[in-house]
Parts: sequence; structure tokens; C-alpha cells
Amino acid sequence: MAEATVETVSVNEASKLTGYSPQRLKNPEVRAFLIEQGATFATKKGEQSVIPRTAVDALVDKFGAARTRSSSKAAASVAGSDGELAQFKADIAAQEKKVAKAQQRLDDAKERLAEENKTLTNLNREFKSLKRKKEQTLEKQIAEHKAAIEALLAEKEIASED
Repeated sequence: MAEATVETVSVNEASKLTGYSPQRLKNPEVRAFLIEQGATFATKKGEQSVIPRTAVDALVDKFGAARTRSSSKAAASVAGSDGELAQFKADIAAQEKKVAKAQQRLDDAKERLAEENKTLTNLNREFKSLKRKKEQTLEKQIAEHKAAIEALLAEKEIASED
């Protein structure tokens, strides 16, 4: 009976197939995954790590390949995104300048409004003071005229009695 042979690769070959560095293949998460898939890693000097080819394929399926044509496209896309990000940041800066100018105009308007309110308060106080003085003057004049009319009426009554 012939045993089925499993194609195996070394860590360096697996590195070339996946695009991962040999150190990345030995990191705890990746290493645990490969061991679950049947890989054995050298524990002593002189031993060879053996990774089944199926484990390498499963690794690429789970974590993705590090360097592929699609990765190059993604890198180009990221470069384009960097340009878009720069434009976005420039737009934000322009909007922030507009907001700062609007805030300055708002602050100026608040200051003018406070000054006008103060002026109106002073004018209102002065108006009330003048109104009180005018009412007092009118009351005094009314009292004087009333006294004069009463005096005239009293004279007229005295004259009519004579």
C-alpha cells in the first residue's frame, strides 16, 4: 500500500509563496494557524521546519497574500487616497478659515449690539428723568394756575358782593 505524500515547503519557500517575511510566518497568530494546519516548526538547531503546501494556501485564504498584483493596485489606490486626503484636509482648513471669519463677525456684531444696548439704556434713563421733570413742572404750573383762578374767582365774588 502506497502512502499518500503531502507536498511540504520550508519557511523560506512559504515566505516566497505568501509574500510574508519568515519572521511574520513565525509570529504567534500565524504560527498557531499553521500548526493547526499540520505544520511543524524546528525547535532545535539543525531541525527543519515543515509546512504543508495546503497550510500555505489556507494561510493565504485566511490572512491574504502580502504581495500580489491586487496589493499593488491597493497601494496605488492608497496613493490616490493620500491625494484625496490632502485635498480633504485643505478643504477643512478653508472651512475653518471661513468659520473663524464668521465667528469674528459675530463677535464684532455682539460688541456693537452691547454698545447700542448701553446707549439705549442711557437714553431711556434720560427720557424718564426728563419726563418726570416735565410732569413736575406741569403739576407746579397747574397748581399755580389753579391758585390764580381761585384768587380771581374769590376777587370776582368779593366784587359781586359789593
